[in-house]
Amino acid sequence: MNALLMSLLLLSATPQVEEISFTVSSVKRSDLPDDFPFQVLNEGFAILKLKMENRSSEAWTFRPEEVEVFEGKGKKLDRAVPTDIAPKLMKFYRGSQRGIYGEGYSGGRPTTQEWEQVPSVEPGRSSGTVSAGVGGSLRAVLEHYQVQEVKLAPGETAEGFFYLKSKKSGRKLSGVSLRFQNQVSIEIP
Repeated sequence: MNALLMSLLLLSATPQVEEISFTVSSVKRSDLPDDFPFQVLNEGFAILKLKMENRSSEAWTFRPEEVEVFEGKGKKLDRAVPTDIAPKLMKFYRGSQRGIYGEGYSGGRPTTQEWEQVPSVEPGRSSGTVSAGVGGSLRAVLEHYQVQEVKLAPGETAEGFFYLKSKKSGRKLSGVSLRFQNQVSIEIP
């Protein structure tokens, strides 16, 4: 009997999902960081930016696998992970160009100093080859920005990208809803 009572107390001590603040927005090309391969948006993937804040008095753990995304008609959109995305981007990293092909610099063409400071992927030397490290480097960039499992203490926030398999992105994802732990439903404006 004491074990059952202890379990109930532990369950009641965890924060309610309603005490967690979620902010969700669909990312368009101009919202991406400079070192992010924007071609993701052209290759059948969409990006949501998730921000969570723990407003409770207890620690809370966010798990990306508990997030579901639905279109307006109830169709579930599949989650994509960096290992799904990186192989689709490899075609952009052929040839003798330096860095990530077509990086999304907001201020036009970067200066040489900016170009050298941005972490980038270096392609192979000839036009038909790609160096062996390109796939791993692309995956590393995607993983860096991806929302991860995180334990949030009271008052802490976390944010990151949540990748989806979808040809729609930016404003075209308006009306899509995100459901977390089958309890909280948030519509993307």
